[in-house]
Amino acid sequence: TAAAMKQADLAATGIIDAQDRRIEFLIETGMKSDVAKIRKESVRDLGILYKTRPNYDAINALKQTLYMDDNIFVLVEAARALVAIGVWDSAALEVVLQGIKYGSVDLRCSLLETLRSSRNPHLVNKQSIQFKI
Repeated sequence: TAAAMKQADLAATGIIDAQDRRIEFLIETGMKSDVAKIRKESVRDLGILYKTRPNYDAINALKQTLYMDDNIFVLVEAARALVAIGVWDSAALEVVLQGIKYGSVDLRCSLLETLRSSRNPHLVNKQSIQFKI
């Protein structure tokens, strides 16, 4: 009853604290790594964690990675994470559309699935340059 609810709250707080620490670690360490694979995995994990623990620092870090990183795999993963969580940044959309246009069959299918299952598709600016033919 009351004791069980208090214990559940403490457990939830522990999970929330662990998620916050993981997000902070990914932003401060993983995304600043010199190894592209670590940056890519950190970006992917941050996008996944955001779905259960929304955090503006995560969005800012993903956007910064999208604008600053020089590795195409990291860029695609950052764009995918942003689109999946419903942040329709024009650069993210550009990377996704270029991946669909020029990527491998597996990448195309993966990006199309990300678009299909993304949040807030009604917020896409369909007047943006990415949609001009």
